[in-house]
Amino acid sequence: MHSHVAAIESFLRTTVENKEEVKSIVAHEREELVRKGESTDDNDTIIITSTLKELEKSLEVLDIATGEVVEVPTTYLSATHAEPTLERIRPNAYLLPPAYHHVVEKLEIHGVEVKRLNEPQELSVESYTVTDQQIGDKVEEGHIINKVETEISEEKRYFPEGSYVFEMNQTSANIIALALEPESEDSYVTFNIIPVNVGDEVPVYRYMSNERLGGESIKEEKEGGELPNTSTNYVQNTLWGMFLLVVSSSLLLILKTRRKEQKE
Repeated sequence: MHSHVAAIESFLRTTVENKEEVKSIVAHEREELVRKGESTDDNDTIIITSTLKELEKSLEVLDIATGEVVEVPTTYLSATHAEPTLERIRPNAYLLPPAYHHVVEKLEIHGVEVKRLNEPQELSVESYTVTDQQIGDKVEEGHIINKVETEISEEKRYFPEGSYVFEMNQTSANIIALALEPESEDSYVTFNIIPVNVGDEVPVYRYMSNERLGGESIKEEKEGGELPNTSTNYVQNTLWGMFLLVVSSSLLLILKTRRKEQKE
């Protein structure tokens, strides 16, 4: 417990000491995301799935028997050096039929900007057909997991007025792809928020043309103000969460110490 508290305190201290650099890096990456979403490029792909890479490293640790610092060779799986196993070209936008309000509401909570077509349109899009699936045998985070594999095909599709448009030239673009690409580990298909079976067409469509789609932001249609933009406040929210974790961990450590002292 103490090592966790010390590590989190170090993260917070390092972030505060380098706050301007952190803000600059975050701002730059957001600008890059918006720029990439302005047009499709065969060389610009998004990673849908990846596998952790096994690496070896020597760690300096305290030998509790001797009190000396020693080097211990270890093997670990690195997410930083993960290798992509499925990539797709970044689309200009994703589209959903008008009935999927529950999906839109979830994405709005994450700060995603959503539009609706203000007139029916026939568009050339890429669609997914489920070719394989593995259904979990237990509940995870309140859902039965449905891992799928899909095949993509290009087709003309009629989209009625009110169809939802998620343009990728926004700072929440990676969240959109994570949620809507069916094979993604955390996608709404994987978590059965969008239920599908083998042979089904997933009701999510990739718009690859560089011609911008018309439409109106659904925020402008709502009354009573906007939902909080958690994407914009990412750094602040992360620091606040880490602070609360440090406080709660410290309180638990104090309580355990006092209970131990009382028993003795």
